[in-house]
Amino acid sequence: MRAFRDQPISRKLTLLLMLVVTVVLFVSSAAWLLTATQATKVAMQREYSTLARVLAANSAAALEIDPLSAQTILDELKVEPTIVVAQLNDVDKVLVAQYPAEFPEGFSPETPPDLATSEPLTFFSEDGFLEVFQRVELDGSSVGTLYLRVSGDELTVQANRTLQITGVVMLAALAIAILLAIPLQRLVSAPILQLAEAAERITQQHDYSIRVEKRGADELGVLSDSLNVMLSQIEDRTRQLRTLNATLESRVEERTRELEEKAEQLELRRLEAVNLAVELKEADRAKSEFLANMSHEIR
Repeated sequence: MRAFRDQPISRKLTLLLMLVVTVVLFVSSAAWLLTATQATKVAMQREYSTLARVLAANSAAALEIDPLSAQTILDELKVEPTIVVAQLNDVDKVLVAQYPAEFPEGFSPETPPDLATSEPLTFFSEDGFLEVFQRVELDGSSVGTLYLRVSGDELTVQANRTLQITGVVMLAALAIAILLAIPLQRLVSAPILQLAEAAERITQQHDYSIRVEKRGADELGVLSDSLNVMLSQIEDRTRQLRTLNATLESRVEERTRELEEKAEQLELRRLEAVNLAVELKEADRAKSEFLANMSHEIR
């Protein structure tokens, strides 16, 4: 799951589309196989029910009058390779005729059920054979029962044919899905990749003048609008910060100049004060010398 999560989004979309197509095809194919199998079963039941009615009608008189001719009727089933076993039982459920002459290994003669109507009883056994029981009537009265055991090879053939067709259809559909997935996933992945590229450029270049192209009014379009609005706000605030920084730098420079000028003035005043102090000291020294000289002269 982690490997899939780390894949590029374009590949994720392609894989997800392929997965959806595969699941849909698999479910559709399974439904088609079940439907085809059920249709084949219904067709087999209809076909061999009709055959059982014909055989029952042809063998009714023979079963009642000449059981040997009934065997001849069943022997004609050799032209039907799908019929594995056929048997005729009289009204007392005694076996009168059978096909083939020897039953297949492991098969024991079927005891016919009591059929209340002339409608055939058909069903598929657990081992895949179609079982057909047909009431044999003569002048509206039951004279026996016809039993047919039909091979299920037709179902196998139909299932194999369906699986082959399904396999070809699935491969063709997957190939078409791959061809369509590449351009279709771009409809979704392209705006997302555009957003990712824009975000990477903004992060690396710190360029907030970049804008994302809006490609639709869906959620990605809303995201593009929101990102563009956010970038505009950041750009405005960045411009304001730059203006404020420039103003502050100008004020700092101006204040610095003022302080330097004041410092120069203070330095000049200090020098003036030093000079004045020197002058006062010289004047005081001169005064002392003058007074000393005056005092000496007076003496």
